[in-house]
Amino acid sequence: VYGHLAEYFQQFAKPPTVSQVITRDAADCRGQPTIQTEIHGVVNNIDKLLCTVTAPTTSWDTTITEEEEADRAESLKVAVEYLGGPIKDVLSGMEVANQREGDQRVQNFMAKILQDFEEELKAKKAKEEEESPRAPTPKEVPSAKGGKGKKGKGSATSVILPPEPKEELPHGIQAVSAASLALLEAGAQASRQPLYLHVAACRAGEVPSMFRLPVPMVCVYHGGKAGPGKLNCIKELLIMPKPGLPFREGMRMLTNIHNQVGKALAAKSGVSVVISFNIYT
Repeated sequence: VYGHLAEYFQQFAKPPTVSQVITRDAADCRGQPTIQTEIHGVVNNIDKLLCTVTAPTTSWDTTITEEEEADRAESLKVAVEYLGGPIKDVLSGMEVANQREGDQRVQNFMAKILQDFEEELKAKKAKEEEESPRAPTPKEVPSAKGGKGKKGKGSATSVILPPEPKEELPHGIQAVSAASLALLEAGAQASRQPLYLHVAACRAGEVPSMFRLPVPMVCVYHGGKAGPGKLNCIKELLIMPKPGLPFREGMRMLTNIHNQVGKALAAKSGVSVVISFNIYT
């Protein structure tokens, strides 16, 4: 009886609100520096720890230089200052379950920082263009070995494509994803729902009655330079089932293909080929 009464009167209680945001330096599963965020909320007039979230800030396939690593460390330091100061102030007192309002508050705070950064970036590029002299266009010199009507060895030109420039972002931009992810997890804890139900409720306005599992994709082979023979030309091999199949049947087909690919590669290469079984959705 008392449990039913408590549940009944709980719906008339004040919604949980954010009381404190605590941020600290941490390390991810690869040992790389990242951010750990805690959100405390007032639930039934009691201050409670709602969630602790470690936001990923690195990519598995990206190799960085020492200069980029130092720049990322400085950016994380600024992000910790943002989360422990201005972002904590804008989130304090708001309802934990109101994900849209929380994201909008953080976005409004970062909009001014992004605007100032873009202006500084434009001024820096304009100054570099003024200071750097324009190099003369080199003239094409015909090859001495390449005769008329014949294609000599010197006539072939190799084109080296420059690497794509990385997108420049202001320091502390990681605070946006860290705050949004922590607020999402805290909202799920406050509403006593699994995270996927809370995400669905935030997207649709209410918890859907039915869910659809995404189409799985399985990576059956990781190659690259470490691959044996000509397999080093293949970076990775992804397969996916035909859309419309039940999830259980699709996973059964992918598992069978995965096993057959492993046997075929081992027989072809003559060595034991290590293949992976990573699932993406």
